[in-house]
Amino acid sequence: MNLFFNIVAPLSLLVLSACATKIEAPNPVLVPETKQVSIPEDTLKKCPVIPRLEVRTYTEGELVNITNALIKQSEVCRSRQSLLSDTVRDAFNLKKPK
Repeated sequence: MNLFFNIVAPLSLLVLSACATKIEAPNPVLVPETKQVSIPEDTLKKCPVIPRLEVRTYTEGELVNITNALIKQSEVCRSRQSLLSDTVRDAFNLKKPK
């Protein structure tokens, strides 16, 4: 009985453990992705500096013209920034925020 526990049992465990299958994790295949995104030159322009108004009394018509010019300038800048933002998102496959 002593022979069984000292030699046969460990030997049979060794033999049976050799039958166990070893599962290896597959190596991930990384496919390099090269993507070129052209950035329109117009989108790289800085927004113009808003001019300082001189301190004086303005007529209603002058204020309307100044306000309309500032709104137009802001809309142009906002559309350029939005286009640049979309281009960067596309280049880096980023999701749009909700």
